[in-house]
Amino acid sequence: MSSQAHPQNKRAVVHQFLSGKASNAVHVTKFINFIISTPASTQTIRNTLKAANLKAVTKKKKPPLSAAHRKRRLAFALQHQYWTVEDWKKIIWSDETKINKMGSDGQEYVYKKAGEPLGEREVKGILKFRGGSMMVWGCMGWNGVVFSVRWREGSMQSSTSVS
Repeated sequence: MSSQAHPQNKRAVVHQFLSGKASNAVHVTKFINFIISTPASTQTIRNTLKAANLKAVTKKKKPPLSAAHRKRRLAFALQHQYWTVEDWKKIIWSDETKINKMGSDGQEYVYKKAGEPLGEREVKGILKFRGGSMMVWGCMGWNGVVFSVRWREGSMQSSTSVS
């Protein structure tokens, strides 16, 4: 699909992403090559998406919400929809997080010139067992942080639930 490609084909490519029918350029390439007579490359599809102001990003990791989760969240929202600021001031929120001592668990990207050998900045050094991590649990209320605790290893599991 060249720059002179039929606008309908370009719209079809963009529509595949925006409608959620395709999640990456390879999927769209397979789709579009099925409906057009002159095959398009994956790079051409990427260029078409870029021209339509779409940008490739990495997917964020987050736990999926089940139907039960959504139902409980809606029930919570409905139960508290008429609370005043004074009501919310009495609430203390808590959460936990894992902090790595050495780097991230996620993907890291770096750009380099084609054909250029790997240099220091293109390689991520690793340590056996990734250098360790720690768990931190804390609470916050209307006036700020109330309490925090640090665990060296393991995780915390809730033993009670809010009804």
